[in-house]
Amino acid sequence: NKKIINNDAELIRTFYLKNGFKNISVNYEISPDYNKDITFFINEGIRYRINKLIVIGGNNEQKNLIKKLFPLKQDQYIDYIEIRNFQQKIETSGIFLSVLFDEIKVDNNKINYLIKLNSDNTKVYGFGVGWEERKGARITLEYQENNIFKTYSTFSALIQAGLNERRGVISYNTPFVFNKDLSSELRMWQEDEYYSSYKFLRFGFSSSLIKKLSLTSYITSSLKWYKTTLTELSIPESGIDKLYEPFYTTTFSISYINDKRDDPFNPKNGDFFSADVKIGLPIFEKDYKFFKFYWSYQKNIELFKNGIISFSLRNGFASGDMSITERFFAGGSHSFRGTRTDRLGPINVETNEPMGGNAIFLFNFEFDFPLYLIPIDNISYALFADIGNVYWKASDFDLMRVERALGFGIRYKSPLGPLRIDFAINLRKRSENRFLIQIGIGNVF
Repeated sequence: NKKIINNDAELIRTFYLKNGFKNISVNYEISPDYNKDITFFINEGIRYRINKLIVIGGNNEQKNLIKKLFPLKQDQYIDYIEIRNFQQKIETSGIFLSVLFDEIKVDNNKINYLIKLNSDNTKVYGFGVGWEERKGARITLEYQENNIFKTYSTFSALIQAGLNERRGVISYNTPFVFNKDLSSELRMWQEDEYYSSYKFLRFGFSSSLIKKLSLTSYITSSLKWYKTTLTELSIPESGIDKLYEPFYTTTFSISYINDKRDDPFNPKNGDFFSADVKIGLPIFEKDYKFFKFYWSYQKNIELFKNGIISFSLRNGFASGDMSITERFFAGGSHSFRGTRTDRLGPINVETNEPMGGNAIFLFNFEFDFPLYLIPIDNISYALFADIGNVYWKASDFDLMRVERALGFGIRYKSPLGPLRIDFAINLRKRSENRFLIQIGIGNVF
């Protein structure tokens, strides 16, 4: 089996690369006999040691960072696999406009490793106009300064304002914490948010750590404190949900994400998985406690010529002192297209407004295809099926109690994802709306 032999040859080559041999070549020969003999031919070349590291350009903080992150010590045989990983780490850190890596031979088997840094000291100003489902039009103002105070950290500020929302965020980001491949973010924010059944004003602080596990996966942990005041409530007051009576929350959350899609905006192949655990901690006297778990999985498969089959599964459970701001909601163009926004699941009988719930289940299936007889650039069509429900209590969770919707859609492919018009039929006979037209931007799931 040539695939196995090629893998073995690559393992041999990797072993030599990790032990100072840069120009290693590995070939093999298979005998013509019935009982095959395999002979490997290895040309090692010169084995190199590191003499010293030379860093030029950048500021003192950045130079010291590079020296601490550099994976080799003086007189050590060069591990070219580690060097390659180190180069990739520095180039993708966002600290530098460009980084030049070079080797300078000192003698036959010693090398000085030269790194030339070109710092990214740019200041970025941004302005945007957008639209979000349920919240309508909004404008965004943004400022970002890289490598602030001659460090390797980034400061950013963002203001968003719309007809139904306002948000301000200040953040400070560092791509390496304790000289490790661990990024962090300190954030302070204030937001005035509007949802179907409530509106709230919130102010908070957060600290997050992000650890990249591989090219496609990373893990995030966050500690947050925030003060929330409900300014509108379309269902009766209960528990901690009382108008104009602020409540306080301290949470710890940890998330895992693995994204193997070929394109996050218009995926044709690959899958996406995420899982999040959020815990309300009673650290301060007025804090309330809860537990919340949510996970999702998405799969995309290219079929025939430019056809795509996609499906997703989303599921979550929660318990404890759940405010309406922490409950699960679903319904609308990005979850269950057989109901209007947020109206899947419990509806308050007095006000006819959605209440959310402590458990959620959603399954979406979609077949996206071009019209082969009359092809139009960037236009495609979709057949879809949505299944799911939101349950008031986690103990109410029942896969037999789900709503179902079928439909047809039109897609226009844009750089930020598809622009969508979906025509959905809710299969429940007593549903609020048997037929709905949903308009959305971006993927359903």
